[in-house]
Amino acid sequence: MLAGKNGGSYPVTFHEMNTMSVEFADGWRLLRASNIVAVLTLRFEADNPAALQRIQQ
Repeated sequence: MLAGKNGGSYPVTFHEMNTMSVEFADGWRLLRASNIVAVLTLRFEADNPAALQRIQQ
């Protein structure tokens, strides 16, 4: 579980050895390590711009 700023918590899922995602009611956040170079990639998706801004923080 990931603790939210407002006291809520969100389930964290680990995929394979190099990927972690957090699901929200209105979107998701994904963190992935590259297999080739030393780079972390963050990806976000949300139902609307306000939700996207919240998920990105």
